[in-house]
Amino acid sequence: MIETHSLFLKHLEKTLGHSLTYEMADSKINIKDHDDWAFDNVILMAPSIKENALDESLKIENLVSFFEAKGHNMMVFGDIDARRHIRGLALHFGIDYEPFHYELEDVEKMYSHGGHPIVMSNNLFKPLTTLNQPVFSADSSVYYSGIG
Repeated sequence: MIETHSLFLKHLEKTLGHSLTYEMADSKINIKDHDDWAFDNVILMAPSIKENALDESLKIENLVSFFEAKGHNMMVFGDIDARRHIRGLALHFGIDYEPFHYELEDVEKMYSHGGHPIVMSNNLFKPLTTLNQPVFSADSSVYYSGIG
């Protein structure tokens, strides 16, 4: 796992007090046991998995039902290679990604990092907070590279 993801997950556990359970997206996962949800939050980090390889409980309809249940949260990771499942889930929530393998680029300034085009903005919003602690800091420019 990339170091930034590890830092994020460690922050959830150590700083925010969440208990994390890790599973592969193609393994048997029970997010619901009979009529009870097994989790309060789901983080899906499987942007390139094919829909037919997913466990039944991670199908779009089940994830939407999970999210719509009171007090549940969901974070889904996607990238330029995001498959139909992730794109369909995002679309259900009003996010329409560009076609497969499309990458957002800033044609005005042409910044890059490690050979990948990035978009830079100083048009920032106030960072999200949890228990009056910033989830991230945004004191300067924000750089973005990825799906459009």
